[in-house]
Amino acid sequence: MYVFNTLAEKPALLVAAIYVALSLSTFTLYYFDKSAARSGRSRIRERTLHIFSVLGGWPGALAGQQLFRHKTRKQPFRFLF
Repeated sequence: MYVFNTLAEKPALLVAAIYVALSLSTFTLYYFDKSAARSGRSRIRERTLHIFSVLGGWPGALAGQQLFRHKTRKQPFRFLF
């Protein structure tokens, strides 16, 4: 409860926490999408990946692309990114 009160009192800290959460979420989405691609399972829509990136998760998307070597060769996706 104390953490939430502190975040509410300091808007910059709240924005930073949201930014980090979105970035980690986006990174996780890239991991699951790459895993699904390797095993032939159902994939995460590119639109979903882009939405998370635009909302603030672009650092996680960039890290996920590089670390997992995912979506790095697909030109239409990279152009939108």
